[in-house]
Amino acid sequence: MTTAELFKKYSNLYIFEEGAPEYLIDKEDFQEAMIKFAQHHVLMALSLAADKAKIDMQPLEDRFAFNGPYQWVNKESILESYPKENIK
Repeated sequence: MTTAELFKKYSNLYIFEEGAPEYLIDKEDFQEAMIKFAQHHVLMALSLAADKAKIDMQPLEDRFAFNGPYQWVNKESILESYPKENIK
């Protein structure tokens, strides 16, 4: 879903006096379109983050110092999972 697709869906084409077409959108439609845009991209980003998250582990020689393996989700793998280029 792109901003252009949402704009076409929520705006109206008008022809003004000089024959030049213009698009208009009212406040409520604009707000609804922006909410849908944000919801779509947040869902896509979270879905990709869940699929691409990587688990990091403490090196083998240090694992037993904490009563077992120490693991964590690699934050960078989540932050880099949804390319900013997807938001248009």
